[in-house]
Amino acid sequence: MARDEALNASDPSKAAVVTTPADHDLALDKPVTASSSYSNDHAPEKAVDGDLSTRWAQGSGLPDPSWIQVDLGKDTSVSSVVTTFEKAGGYKYRLEYSTDGTTWSLFEDHTSDATSSSAVYSFADEPVTARHLRLTVTDSSGNGGSVYGLQAYGGF
Repeated sequence: MARDEALNASDPSKAAVVTTPADHDLALDKPVTASSSYSNDHAPEKAVDGDLSTRWAQGSGLPDPSWIQVDLGKDTSVSSVVTTFEKAGGYKYRLEYSTDGTTWSLFEDHTSDATSSSAVYSFADEPVTARHLRLTVTDSSGNGGSVYGLQAYGGF
């Protein structure tokens, strides 16, 4: 309920309904591989270590695209993925999933519009079955692939 300057009350607003992912990160501390060498101490496993002050960064001066892939260990129901990039914007990417690490399906295609914030939330219309998740940075605005967090969540 809100009040105007004359203290007249408005009708209460309808309650907002928000669906958030479960709070267990399925990718936490799972095995990770990357498409290339990495910069300084920014190893691929730092993207899934649960610490948003550490990151994976592709090797300095390497061209786009670059990718990072996490093995969830077994076929798992995945409903959402949260990617935290190094920069607040300017990344174009593709997020894919696979049960065998060979045949990939699209989870989200963000290759035509650059990100506008560092944290990007991707939600599947229906949960997918995945053992592997792969994030391919197709355009990094010259920064190179650099990710503080790649988190996966199951049911809502």
